Amino acid sequence: MHGLTTRSTGKRDIVAINCYHCPMKTPLIISALLVANIFLVTPVIAAPDCTCRNAGKDVPEGQSACLQTADGPKIATCARVLNNTSWKITKQSCPVG
Repeated sequence: MHGLTTRSTGKRDIVAINCYHCPMKTPLIISALLVANIFLVTPVIAAPDCTCRNAGKDVPEGQSACLQTADGPKIATCARVLNNTSWKITKQSCPVG
């Protein structure tokens, strides 16, 4: 039987159950292979027209907009981070006018 170890001590046999036998490793190996397949086989293509959203409008990558933050309104620039667009908030306050 998988995972069982029998050892004789003279008077009794000691049976130990090995919790780390091969059948328990199989789901882990299969899961790792499936995850690797997603990252290695699936092509990652960034759209050339990536945008950020502000007040319901698209803002092209590289453009700036005024965003409300916890520190008040600040200038933010639409930038790419790990193949996604994201706002990079500056310390510069938005112009009042």
